[in-house]
Amino acid sequence: MLKLKNMINSFKKLALSAFLLLSFLLFLLGCSNVRGERIYLKGSLQYSTEQDPSKVASSKFSFLDKPSELYQLLEEKSGIVWVKFVFEIPESLKGKDLAFFGGRINMADVTTLNGVEIGRAGVMPPDNEFSAWNETRYYHIPVTLLNEDGENVLLMKIWTHGEGSVPPTAFIGLSSDAKNIANTEKFFNSTLNLMCALCMIVIGFYELILFCFRRKDKENLFFAILNIAAALYLSVWYIQDLFVLESISFKFLTFQKIMSDFMMFVLVSVLVEFVNAYVHRKEKWFVMLIRYILVVIPSVLIFIQKDYNSLRAVRDICHYFMIPQVIYIIYIIVRSVIKKREGAISLIVGFIPFVMSVLFDLVFRRFITIDNFPFLSTYSWMLVIMSFLLILARRFAKSRNDVEDLNKNLEKKVSDRTRELSESNKNLEEANEQLAAINRRAERDMALAVNVQRNFYPKAAPKVKDWDIAYVFKPMSGVSGDLYDFFCEGDSLKGCCLFDVSGHGIASGLVTMLSKTIINREFENGRDCRIAKIMANISQSIGNDKGEIENYLTGVLLRFDGNYVEYVNGGHPALLCRSGASGRVSPALINGEASGGGLVGIQYLPPDFTGINFNVKPGDSLMLYTDCLYESRNSDGQELGAEGVQKLFANVGNGSAKQQLDKVLEQFNEFTKGVALNDDLTMIILKKL
Repeated sequence: MLKLKNMINSFKKLALSAFLLLSFLLFLLGCSNVRGERIYLKGSLQYSTEQDPSKVASSKFSFLDKPSELYQLLEEKSGIVWVKFVFEIPESLKGKDLAFFGGRINMADVTTLNGVEIGRAGVMPPDNEFSAWNETRYYHIPVTLLNEDGENVLLMKIWTHGEGSVPPTAFIGLSSDAKNIANTEKFFNSTLNLMCALCMIVIGFYELILFCFRRKDKENLFFAILNIAAALYLSVWYIQDLFVLESISFKFLTFQKIMSDFMMFVLVSVLVEFVNAYVHRKEKWFVMLIRYILVVIPSVLIFIQKDYNSLRAVRDICHYFMIPQVIYIIYIIVRSVIKKREGAISLIVGFIPFVMSVLFDLVFRRFITIDNFPFLSTYSWMLVIMSFLLILARRFAKSRNDVEDLNKNLEKKVSDRTRELSESNKNLEEANEQLAAINRRAERDMALAVNVQRNFYPKAAPKVKDWDIAYVFKPMSGVSGDLYDFFCEGDSLKGCCLFDVSGHGIASGLVTMLSKTIINREFENGRDCRIAKIMANISQSIGNDKGEIENYLTGVLLRFDGNYVEYVNGGHPALLCRSGASGRVSPALINGEASGGGLVGIQYLPPDFTGINFNVKPGDSLMLYTDCLYESRNSDGQELGAEGVQKLFANVGNGSAKQQLDKVLEQFNEFTKGVALNDDLTMIILKKL
């Protein structure tokens, strides 16, 4: 609850900043609307669809009632539309420096005044075709071209192809006024998007570097791809700031297919991957396949279109393929919140800027109707990116703080133990007699502890109907730090565990007995929990109950349900699986690694484990073992190693579990012949019946 309150407070600050920025933008836009008299084109435009430029002067011009849909005037919705505006200069503007503000004319234009060209933007066929829809038109009018005592003719040659328009804000006015409006519109519609894209690229490469140093955090990888893909997607807004459109060699159709359409599906797909990685959710293969199909089908539809008209026609159809992925993202977040996955609520907070920007656009476009107010939803993705960046940075900082706190506690403990040891050494000579008595008492306690521990563990493998079980338990001396147990219900095996406590001696032995009680309790209470959650509960309970005792555990925990096996590993040698059919031995890996979590029972380390599940067939065998097996060396000093253990298990044949265990021990004893063991040896073989 405290974490949620902190996040809400952070969002309130972000919302306040956004509100102040919005107010400033409104102030700028409001100021720009009162700078001198303007001659607006809206309501006085005429048009001609004559395609031969030599016949335009003699062609008939008609009144234009829909300047936002010029392409509809042409039969094939593609070609040239001539738009004419006839005006006289009012007394207040005579003798002054004037300019034409055309806003964002769509798609390309060549504009003349009284027959002389004053500006152009975009590229028209036959040279090529490239839309300048986001390039703000500001054309200065030389004073020598103006007829101050009569009519003036502004003529725009506009190329349309599936879209074409003259904005309602176009006007002729003071040059300073038009330039201020043009600069303001250019900043919000293109320059600001370019700045956002550059920020995303920097963030993307930074997150990519983080992933290279810590490949486990895949959310950094997908967040990096998300940023770079978003920067490319925004290029439709700022490409004219980077290139002269006439110099671009690739076609406008190709650019639109990749940047405007295909990149949108890439963004949604990568966003799903990021959300899954952030909440540590593993996606099922068939769901992933469906997602890829939802990207491939519209992508194919997009790339097979031969002209821009047909591309625009299929866009709406393709957008429907995004709806399932958006719903799926909402499902993941809601499901993660219900399951209380770490970071789920952070995702909700991260998406809030996008939702708010869409609401702002609805208000200012539909209700207040400010035509030249920029689309905030265009920048909303940058707000989402920044929110996610803050969330990831917060998570990273928290991890660093936790590690630093842990280091401080460890340093304090080491310092305390060092001081105690120094004081003990000073009094050692004076305490020889007491020490001898303590040693004698310790020997008696050790003998008692050994006897209690042996009675505490199973004396024989359980006889069950579904598994054949054999094990060996060889303490090096005295009390063992190895812990094993079997969980049965009637004549069925429900689970099995093998743990190894760090250190040796009575403290280690006491931790094994304390841990055994906790493991039994948590396994029984966790019938409805995931195996990883049971291991986390075990780790937390052991860490709390053993108090200041510094021993920790490594171990594996198994749960059985028919042929179904659930498996979790906390820093222990990997479980080995042997196929009864082929004799092939392979380790049970969790996300490609032997262990699916940290050490068990460390008081100041939050438990974080990952479990897996798999099926076994009759005749298959499983082997659990402690590190003594693979760390043992032969007379030449060569370590057996994990691969050596796998070879031992592969050569046991298809006999009973006891026969397989004896065969492993026989090969092991041959390998270590003449070398004493230096650790406790425990090994369990389970053969599926």
